Amino acid sequence: MRNMLHRDKLLEWIIIQAGMGAGVSDYNLARKSSIVGNGKVLGVVSGVALNEIMVRRLQNGDPSGKIRHALSKFPDQETAREIIDKYFIEGGKPSEKRYHSSPFPGFNQDSDRVLTLNKDLEKLIIAANFVEVFLAKEGHDNPIGINYLYKIQWPFLPSVYGAMLAGVDATLIGAGFPCRFSKVLDGFSVGESATIQIPVGETKETYFMKFDPKNIFENCPELDRPFFIGIEGNHLGAKAVPDADGYVGEKDIGGGHSAPCRSGELTSRGEPEYGPKDAMDLEKFSRILDKNEQANGYRQQFWRAGGYADKLKQAQEEGVVRVQGDVVIVQGAVGVQVGSLFEWCRQSGLSPELRERGLNIIMDETLDEIVDGKIVYRAVFKDPRVSTSGFPFNVLQVPETLSERSVYDARTRRCDLGYLAELYLDGDKINLRCPGEIKEVYINKKRGKIEDTIRRGCLCNSLITNLGLGSFGEMPLITQGSDLSSIRAVIKKHGRDYGVEEAIDYILNPY
Repeated sequence: MRNMLHRDKLLEWIIIQAGMGAGVSDYNLARKSSIVGNGKVLGVVSGVALNEIMVRRLQNGDPSGKIRHALSKFPDQETAREIIDKYFIEGGKPSEKRYHSSPFPGFNQDSDRVLTLNKDLEKLIIAANFVEVFLAKEGHDNPIGINYLYKIQWPFLPSVYGAMLAGVDATLIGAGFPCRFSKVLDGFSVGESATIQIPVGETKETYFMKFDPKNIFENCPELDRPFFIGIEGNHLGAKAVPDADGYVGEKDIGGGHSAPCRSGELTSRGEPEYGPKDAMDLEKFSRILDKNEQANGYRQQFWRAGGYADKLKQAQEEGVVRVQGDVVIVQGAVGVQVGSLFEWCRQSGLSPELRERGLNIIMDETLDEIVDGKIVYRAVFKDPRVSTSGFPFNVLQVPETLSERSVYDARTRRCDLGYLAELYLDGDKINLRCPGEIKEVYINKKRGKIEDTIRRGCLCNSLITNLGLGSFGEMPLITQGSDLSSIRAVIKKHGRDYGVEEAIDYILNPY
């Protein structure tokens, strides 16, 4: 176990290449970012739906052989062989045939309302997270992180353990408040079990998810404890998650999920109405960091995100004010987290065809509007309803994707993956329900509310489809930050086939 975290290492990560799910920030993008950054860039893989992505890569024939190579290094070789025997198809499956998905989650419950997953599913989740991190780290000594959505809680604990088995350097967690997560990392590093509290429908009872590595490995190895970086929408996140090693303060214009606006109101366009209360208050943030430092014994570092691809210097200079004796110190951010600029690199996990279609929209300046003297990029819409998580989700408006109402209406509603489904009490059992599934099933059989189903999409299937791994008939849905200026600047200089090198160079030296 890494008993004393070398927190000065966080100061070296000037750039965090954001973990964009599902699979956009794959092992290839993270590995390239980390190698090019040479210690100054934290390459990050997405931890979302990795078990499903892995089994679909195997069913596509694993043409590079990398998935099977990584599985050959997995500590439990019996499990690795079982996964390959079950899912690998030599030469790949026919394109019109649906994928054989990983098992739909089911839950075992003890008398203390502690839930566990089926052991075989736990093994699959562990192996998939191990594979992604192993491939991202292979062949170099630079740092690799993994990003999780805390809203996706049922696979969370075995996912983290699998990443730690592969030696992940940092865990970044957004879309929720993972309280006491540092204790989870401490426990896993010495082979101990961990529990997290998990919401279950409308019940007022407290339920927990538990994972015990000793149920998987007879002799649990001692593991390095990774850094824990919380991704928060404003200063209150540092108060809710006081034990993080650092924070990413993300503005609402960032891609993917954002925290709901505190007003609950919508703009004339139908987007969440964010205001001053939703922003990072650096003075209040400073006071929270002071309090955390007294409790933890170390000063937490932070990065800025959401439209900061060309604002590294600004992020480092717009500081948190600290007073030490008679000295006033302005402590700025370590650096920035950047997503969308890396999303459109040629090394990202997006399918080439979808990448080209998305860039057509991004580069179309006729879609822009000038509002109060500023460019508003109407190609991006922050949809308050499409994600079944309840969090607003930034969507790039690309024809023939689920961003089009006609495409959305034509899709057959289903929930066959269940990552963003919620747990609910079904008699004396815990089951899953999703407002994106068949309405009659959700309302009549699972006692869901009809208003929760309105305009809900299926991010699980659509985001995997973005990678070219979608089941037959599923359509993509592309997430994108609200500021397109940096992507356009890089493309105008380097062309559409730009890569990680050009993205990092732009962040360090914007033009």
